[in-house]
Amino acid sequence: MNSPRINGPEELFAAREEIAERLYENVPSSARTLILKLLARSFADEYAGAIVENRAPAIVAWAEEMCATPGRATAVGHLFASAQNLEAYLVGRGLPKRYVAQLPALGDVVRTVADSDHGRRRFTDHLDEIDAAIAERVTKLAAVDPRAAAHARDVSSWCARLARRLVFSEREIEFASRAGLLHDLGGENDPLLERFAGVIRSHPSVADGQTSLAARIVAVACGFNHALGGDEQHAPATPAVALERILAEVGTRYDVVVAAALHELVKG
Repeated sequence: MNSPRINGPEELFAAREEIAERLYENVPSSARTLILKLLARSFADEYAGAIVENRAPAIVAWAEEMCATPGRATAVGHLFASAQNLEAYLVGRGLPKRYVAQLPALGDVVRTVADSDHGRRRFTDHLDEIDAAIAERVTKLAAVDPRAAAHARDVSSWCARLARRLVFSEREIEFASRAGLLHDLGGENDPLLERFAGVIRSHPSVADGQTSLAARIVAVACGFNHALGGDEQHAPATPAVALERILAEVGTRYDVVVAAALHELVKG
């Protein structure tokens, strides 16, 4: 049975899941990970949105956003290699060429991604220095506010567990762990730490899709651990209750994929 024709933006938007699955299956099996599958879905949404809403620069912005976490550019590179024939495929399915002509060449986007990843690799050369600076901040915090320091350590632990559940590489798991430690500390006039904090700094809402994945993991880990610990207004919650609070704000405050990973961790 032939796939239905894609005659215009409406049909294209409806075919996003199909496009994402095609992109994922065209990647070598050794490179197929959960993260790449999620990126394929996100890219299909962005690609369709760029056509429907006539916002071509969004493709490059998406690629740069997805590479905010070290190592992510490799998965994005696989994805864009798979997408090289996407324009021809869609035109062959009936989509008028004028709809895709406005978009940037995917090869150009791949080069942008490669440049971004190169810069981030230079940045990660300073990880030992970053770790030492973070450890010093946490030690100082523990001396004046042991509860806050314990919270930072616990959030770091949850970030690592969530990243592992999401099938991150070991390098990315370590990055998520550092992000958890730094989430409440900030750069405090340290240029190196401020650059690192900028990568994981959270946006007020996840609904617009503008936060990095690292920031989304930190948000869920922080919210969950805060509920477990309680505060002046709320008694400590059980893991089940804390999870319910996270799930209640999925799509507005918390990311659905990260929240699903938390659900798997808590429910076992």
